[in-house]
Amino acid sequence: MKHLITIMAVFLLMGCQTTNSTPNAVVEPAPQNTSEKQEDKQEDKDLIEPNNLLSTMKPVMCADQESVHKGLKTQGEEPLVFWNDQTLGYAAALWYNQEKKTITVIEYAGEGMGCFTSIGVNAHIRAGFKNIVGQQVKWRLDN
Repeated sequence: MKHLITIMAVFLLMGCQTTNSTPNAVVEPAPQNTSEKQEDKQEDKDLIEPNNLLSTMKPVMCADQESVHKGLKTQGEEPLVFWNDQTLGYAAALWYNQEKKTITVIEYAGEGMGCFTSIGVNAHIRAGFKNIVGQQVKWRLDN
């Protein structure tokens, strides 16, 4: 029985290991030069410093592109806006159902893969938004 408790404690400790995500050394910021030029001060005024900054590891669900599109169309959503992600260059699309007021953001993160980045309800499109009608949409991803 004593050995069983020891073995269980070892497994418990092994399961509670943390990742080595803490920095090994703390780097102090360099002292700032107080004799900045007037131009540098003007550029600093244009920068916006965030009050709180948060980075999350948001889990996303990905599937083959054909299944994603078929599923969205069965829910009555149609593509409304397309763009390329500035960070990694992935293609992305915003799908919208005007009757149900549902919205989905899909990021095409790989060859033939679509990832659900955000799914929402009670979506409202700004008044005056013009939907271009008649423009051909191509589903070919250039990554």
